[in-house]
Amino acid sequence: MSWVLNPLTGRVQQSDGGQLGPPSPYGKTPTGSAQLGPKAPYTPNANANYVFDEYFKAASSWNTAKNSAGGLLNEGQPFPDEAIWNTKIEMAKSRDDSAKYERDRQDGLDADALRRSDALAKSSGSGSSAAQKKADKLEADRKGRAGAKAGADFQEGAARSGAATAQTKIDELFATLKGTANELNATEETRIKGLYDGLDESAKTRFDEQIGQLGLDTAASEKTIATANKSFADNFQGSSSFQGVPVQQFETGANPLIGALQAQGAGTSEVNAAIASENQGMKGTADLQKWMISQLNTGSQNFDKSVKNAASQAGAASLAELLQRSTSIKGGMTRDASLATDERNLARGGEQSAAASAFAAALSRIASGKTDATAGVTTTLQTGLAAADSTRADSLTAYGPAPKAKLNFAQQVAAKHPNFKGTTAQAKKKFPKLFAGK
Repeated sequence: MSWVLNPLTGRVQQSDGGQLGPPSPYGKTPTGSAQLGPKAPYTPNANANYVFDEYFKAASSWNTAKNSAGGLLNEGQPFPDEAIWNTKIEMAKSRDDSAKYERDRQDGLDADALRRSDALAKSSGSGSSAAQKKADKLEADRKGRAGAKAGADFQEGAARSGAATAQTKIDELFATLKGTANELNATEETRIKGLYDGLDESAKTRFDEQIGQLGLDTAASEKTIATANKSFADNFQGSSSFQGVPVQQFETGANPLIGALQAQGAGTSEVNAAIASENQGMKGTADLQKWMISQLNTGSQNFDKSVKNAASQAGAASLAELLQRSTSIKGGMTRDASLATDERNLARGGEQSAAASAFAAALSRIASGKTDATAGVTTTLQTGLAAADSTRADSLTAYGPAPKAKLNFAQQVAAKHPNFKGTTAQAKKKFPKLFAGK
């Protein structure tokens, strides 16, 4: 037993010595001793079922990842590749439709070959003429070629139409996905801007309030110091301990000795001189007391002035220290505010960078998905076109090439005598044999 090519069907079949029987579209034993070879396995919706299984695996894997993250990953969001997988499933269904059509077409070819084989067998058995057999075969071949051409044209048209429809859906789908990605990115940028602009504004408000309060506190402290200085100056009581101190100057009184001396006629000059000397001494003592009191009063006044000067300088030093401290506090507040601003800017930049990376990744994923989907459409289209080409090839093998159309007289003249420019009547006269069909 060997495998040979049946010229009626273009199918490979077994033969017991080369005598072929008609093919059976249903797997039954055909007339004669020949038996059709096995058909390609066909499972309805095989492509769609396979793609759906892959979709289920991808969705389950995504759901498992979400659950393992405590349900926080993409919380409340549907499977992100749902639309892409729906498109793939629709494309798979289109391939299943093409496969079913090819199977039905092959069954039709088998059935047609069976009918033609039976017709030829009947013609041979009834003693029909060779011309009639040839005519029957030509007619059967013509019908076979016409059916195969219609089938191939249908396959090609369905493949191209399906590819165009799928590509349109893919373009619409990924345009929608890209638009959604743009909207989500814009929303995220708006959220980040609103968040950090609000933080900057509230930080500026707090800083202005703190600077304003510092100014008020400084002004209040200045006023307190100035009031204390003025109060001290106004209420300072100078020392008066050595002012108006009475100093009594004593003198020697009348000396009775002078009267006795005078009564005896004695001189009194020595006694007067002693009295004068004694008075002079008492006057010097009084002057010394006055000078001492004056010096003590001067020292007391100088001490009072020193106290006032010290109080004034202490007040000035307090104001200077207050201003210096206020400036230092303001500088620290400004520095802290600047550092906080830098930290917010760093955090803002981090979020913006993360959003930009996520957006770029989304666009890349969308572009990659579109490329894969488009490649799938191209593969499906090529498969459909290959099926159409296969149908044409089967038709050529089974029925042979279509006979060339016979040219009419005018076409024959144009083909054989391209330089002739006359009318048809003139051609009939000039080329009588050609006109007669010789």
